[in-house]
Amino acid sequence: KGLINHVTYGQLLTSSSSWDMWKTVDKWKNVSGPGVEVQTNRTLSTIDAQDGNYYIELDSTANSSISQKVQLSQGTYLLSFWYSPESAWGPTNAVTYNLGNVVNGQVTPGTAGATVGIWTEIKVRFSVASATTMNLSFGSTGAADGTGGLIDDVSIVATVPAPAAGFLLLGGLGLLAGLRRRHRDD
Repeated sequence: KGLINHVTYGQLLTSSSSWDMWKTVDKWKNVSGPGVEVQTNRTLSTIDAQDGNYYIELDSTANSSISQKVQLSQGTYLLSFWYSPESAWGPTNAVTYNLGNVVNGQVTPGTAGATVGIWTEIKVRFSVASATTMNLSFGSTGAADGTGGLIDDVSIVATVPAPAAGFLLLGGLGLLAGLRRRHRDD
């Protein structure tokens, strides 16, 4: 059950409380501040979740940060997440993100066109030289006033380098041409 309203995740969708705060959410651990606020599509009239029914805010009663361990092999990856400011005032909606020593950044209203009530996808491409485990973290910064940036749908996916993708495309087109030629010959 949540720390403030004492409801479960499932109850957030139907109870009088459409949000609550936890110390852990799925694989995310609260590492500073009071906890992770999970909100539902019923919490704010200005926005629904980018994906599904839930999203998080890291400034519930004070600034908080979350983290989870991520295991990566050598390669190139794309970190993406969706961000929306809860209000237009930048100093209260700043969210920092960090992945080990390879990705560091901050989003605020206006970053990549981010505005209240609209989800904006933030993407960062990065490379890892060898297999490693890193902490992926997000934190609320600025005024600790119960109004913060919203985050949803965080992912890290391996990317295929452009030359390899081009070779695959050319190979696929060649295969289609060969099948068409073979079909005509039959």
